[in-house]
Amino acid sequence: MNRYEKVFFLPCLMLVCLTLFSGFGMENENDAVSSLLNRRTDLLQQACYGGISVKEAEKKLAEIEVQPLLAEDIQSLRNWDAGQLDLVKSMEFLSVSPVSRIYDYQTYRAVIRWNMRGMASDYQQTVEYYIVLKVSGDRYKLSEFTPLTSQPEEWGSENL
Repeated sequence: MNRYEKVFFLPCLMLVCLTLFSGFGMENENDAVSSLLNRRTDLLQQACYGGISVKEAEKKLAEIEVQPLLAEDIQSLRNWDAGQLDLVKSMEFLSVSPVSRIYDYQTYRAVIRWNMRGMASDYQQTVEYYIVLKVSGDRYKLSEFTPLTSQPEEWGSENL
């Protein structure tokens, strides 16, 4: 390679690398949102349906949540019974978008489609949420999980 080719090759290589790898940091945070919400949902269901004790669920929730959501979930766990909660079959994250970052808190808007099993039949519900993660180094914890909108979509037998 002569000198002029090197002058153009190195900046082009740097530009390609920056372009390819620039989105990976945000993808990790989006993955953290879905991973934490899946873990939270699983823990709450296990505790409500007797898979784990409420005390054990509280300890595990403390690993993935901070206040005020942790206090809300602990209070809910202590007051729930299995008849009050429909079973979550799966969650589909239709979109997860960062909104802002202030100090150690990253906020998101997410649209989640819940595939549920109710007493009478299965159904879907699509809900938009406001989500706040507390960021500490490379660790993320849920701080808020607030529904903004809800659109139930009843499943007919042809969709089962």
